[in-house]
Amino acid sequence: MSAIAKELVSILRAAARKLYLAEEKADASGEGFPYSPVSTARTLAAEYGLPFERVEAYVSRVYWAENGSRAPLDFDYVSRKTGLPTTASVARAVRKARDAAVRSNDPKVSTLGRWGILRYRVSAGLGLPPYSEATIKRLYEAAGGDRTLSYTGRGTRAEAYATRVVVLDDVAASLGDDGSDEG
Repeated sequence: MSAIAKELVSILRAAARKLYLAEEKADASGEGFPYSPVSTARTLAAEYGLPFERVEAYVSRVYWAENGSRAPLDFDYVSRKTGLPTTASVARAVRKARDAAVRSNDPKVSTLGRWGILRYRVSAGLGLPPYSEATIKRLYEAAGGDRTLSYTGRGTRAEAYATRVVVLDDVAASLGDDGSDEG
């Protein structure tokens, strides 16, 4: 990445953080939390004359960090020796949050269960720098979670391929197709 591109990314992140904080301040009741990066990304893309898709990637990361830091995970067990949650306790909290998001029709709950946001929720709960998404996914699996069945968001379901059949079954049922080959 060139020096100019790095500077632009830095400017975009700072502007996104400023707009996030303004959005949070304007929402005194907290009803809008967690906040969506979409309108901020559109605003900044227009302001800087950049493609929305490029801007959204950087703005989303800022919003994930800000949303996650304001919704720390609770851990069910803390070691008496270290005063910190055990790895198993962290894993259970990740699974609980992710599974709640998968089952929820509430966009607020499902948003907070995305892998990118869970990184920051764990970080906020532990008071440590964020783990990688790969580590969060391993913790989820360590607690018995099945990533092939775990989908929340608007993505491709690439990792949650087992959920694709369910979606097709839902579509078929809505069309009155019982799955038989008979017409």
